[in-house]
Amino acid sequence: MNSSEKHNEILRIRRAATGLTNALEELQAAKINWTYLDMGNVLADNDFIEQNSGLTVTDLANVVGTTLTAIEALLAQGHGTNLYKIRIR
Repeated sequence: MNSSEKHNEILRIRRAATGLTNALEELQAAKINWTYLDMGNVLADNDFIEQNSGLTVTDLANVVGTTLTAIEALLAQGHGTNLYKIRIR
């Protein structure tokens, strides 16, 4: 592997970590909105049309609730530090 290929691999990993941290921050912001805008009671299953068809309020609640909590627990074990250390600012 030459120097340019090594550099590209480093950047690929850093870009992926950056995308992941950005997605996590977006989900954390969505969780705040979900909670304070009471989206679980605002949305109804019939609001899920077109590209959202087939999804339910419960599906979204699971992601901003249980799933995000599980990811945050994993990040708290040191994985968050690893990701944020190499992310591109």
